[in-house]
Amino acid sequence: MSALQWATIGLLVLASLVGIWRALRLRRARGVVDVVGPPLMAILLWLVLYPPMIEKAQVEAVVLTPGVTDQQLAQLDSSSPIVALPGVIAADRSIERAPDLATALRRHPAFGSLRVLGDGLPERDRDSVDQRGLSFEPGTESRGVIELESPAVVRAGSLWTMQGKVAGVEGGQVRLLDRSGGVAAHAAIEESGRFRLFAAARTPGEAVYRLQVLDAAEAVIEELPLGVVIAAGDSLNTMILAGAADAETKYLRRWIIDSGSTLASRISLSRGIEQRQHDAELSAASLEKTDLLVTDERGWAGLSESGKALIRDAVEHGMGLLLRVGGSLSSKTRSEWAELGFHIESTDLARSSRLLSAGADIELTRMPLLISGEASVPLLTATDGSVLARWRAFGQGRIALWLPLDTWRMSTRGDKARYGTLWSNTFSILARARGATQPLLPRAPRVGQRAAICGIGADAFIEDGQAQRHRLLIDSEAGNCAAWWPAQAGWQQLVDADRRVPIFVLAAGEAAALMRQEIRAATRQLVRPPSVAAVHRAEMPRWPLFLAWLLASAGLWWWQRSRRSEP
Repeated sequence: MSALQWATIGLLVLASLVGIWRALRLRRARGVVDVVGPPLMAILLWLVLYPPMIEKAQVEAVVLTPGVTDQQLAQLDSSSPIVALPGVIAADRSIERAPDLATALRRHPAFGSLRVLGDGLPERDRDSVDQRGLSFEPGTESRGVIELESPAVVRAGSLWTMQGKVAGVEGGQVRLLDRSGGVAAHAAIEESGRFRLFAAARTPGEAVYRLQVLDAAEAVIEELPLGVVIAAGDSLNTMILAGAADAETKYLRRWIIDSGSTLASRISLSRGIEQRQHDAELSAASLEKTDLLVTDERGWAGLSESGKALIRDAVEHGMGLLLRVGGSLSSKTRSEWAELGFHIESTDLARSSRLLSAGADIELTRMPLLISGEASVPLLTATDGSVLARWRAFGQGRIALWLPLDTWRMSTRGDKARYGTLWSNTFSILARARGATQPLLPRAPRVGQRAAICGIGADAFIEDGQAQRHRLLIDSEAGNCAAWWPAQAGWQQLVDADRRVPIFVLAAGEAAALMRQEIRAATRQLVRPPSVAAVHRAEMPRWPLFLAWLLASAGLWWWQRSRRSEP
């Protein structure tokens, strides 16, 4: 009990004792009523001030959220309690307004299950639902982009993919505008509403693309910005060992150099004659600095046993290894590569295969081999389902077996972006892992909406477009996470020690259909049936207790007055 309750008990006990003492002082006051009456009045007054808790049945409350339709409002049952959250326009004065769901539930403990109408509950209200039953009836249908998958960071010189879904538009199209306003990509919207776009990332930097949704008459239905960071890419230390010069090796070497990576190569031209570039000697020291080693079957066969052992040891300690098959394999090479985790079998597969890369159907030549291996996964797959390359973990590093022979044709046909994307993805999977960790950033943060940033240091802060700093309160016990409410749209920087990470913030009204769909999806996750015995503990109504106290007090007063008037 609280201090106020204890003080109340003391006063009531004192008043009871005084009443009994005064009654006993009268000569004729010797009845039981005179002694029992004051304590009874005190007990009844205590119950009026602090009613006992009783169990009561809970009721279903209607919660109105933005997006509720006029038809839904017209069909509301006035006998049910109705609460409107911010953003709901309703002229009926009987509808109670609340700043959030938690406030409404504190005001009305009798609210059990919830019937949510409109777009659903925003993030701030979802935790308040707790274990209550909830039903959800969406309001007006959205028109525009309702699903979107777009990378936040892409590599310069590669193709990146964006896909999503549009609702409320038939026979339309989507197009992506680059920084200059030119059309970077466009595609028709499928009957299911889905679309996919492929765009080339060129100059490194922070880019803002604009995604437009057009109807059948090419009128713009919706336009939303997309912030993409075009990164220059990591510079890798690469080594190539080839048993002969061929076009695949030539174009791969050129791409490695153009991408800004360091290349060391050793290519056999004839017996005793080699073409060398930089230091391509195999040693423990050189392989420790190498991020990825590429070799074909002839380059592998020309290695000494000690050289092969050095490579295996380097892979176990983190180096990547790509084994290219450019010709027939000797039984010894098959056996040695089987020890690395790949079983190779000859098959009657056609040498020609087709690869679906960034929406383009590309024809490649492959070795007619079937590769398998425990704990290995496909790295490259043809349109017929056959595997063109596989990779597996080997110690701390990764090894891949590669069957395509002429990916270089993609470059000569003008598909340099697709060629670069193919090899960039391959190298990023296989190359030695870097030690730097990246913070976990919010997806599509929005002005005025709570966003969470995790994996940051204690001194991290946000720098907005006006170079104003905003301190973050880091919770070290929750994965070094911090809550952030952006106040400005556009590019902002997360500054954490010596690194700066760009974050693109949407304005409050941008991508409205996408936000509504996300809120609806999150609300549907909360749907559950109400409890069969939904009860809550509440105070007993005061009026019966007050009436009992009033009647008892009047009766005691009458009794004492009548005794005093007796002769």
